[in-house]
Amino acid sequence: MNNPISICQVKNIYEQLINSKFSYNYIVVFFFVKHYININTFNFAKKKQIKPIENDLYDELFIRFGSKCIVTGSNIFEHTNILAKTNLNDVNNWILLNKQHAEYFKKYYWSINPDTFEIEINYDLISKNDVFVKLLENKTLSDLSKYPGMMKYIIKHYENFIYNETN
Repeated sequence: MNNPISICQVKNIYEQLINSKFSYNYIVVFFFVKHYININTFNFAKKKQIKPIENDLYDELFIRFGSKCIVTGSNIFEHTNILAKTNLNDVNNWILLNKQHAEYFKKYYWSINPDTFEIEINYDLISKNDVFVKLLENKTLSDLSKYPGMMKYIIKHYENFIYNETN
């Protein structure tokens, strides 16, 4: 059985999911399966305007990564495209990262080595003392190897990362 969570935590997770464009039906199922909670009984769930989604990409992404940041395992995350402005409707171009890691990833402060799935960090761009950088150190994201369709995006991101590192 999962650990109980507070109403405040429920609200925070709910807001994160709504802002990440998950369908309301998916959020209902998520809370029921993961936390044994009927989200429909909470007043804040009824008041919030639900954002429509164009397709099932977000739900598919959510299922793929177990509704967690791929680095920290946190359930507070954002959808981050591996390559900005490229194939945004392809689930293989998306990962789940906490907000700070997503920002650093977009700036090429770190990347995923496509051969080893180890995280590599450009310490010329970011301090070794940064608390979020420390969470990246010595991490291998081998679960990504389950999704061969992601490789072209991971390779291109890594190439951009290496280019930024050498220039």
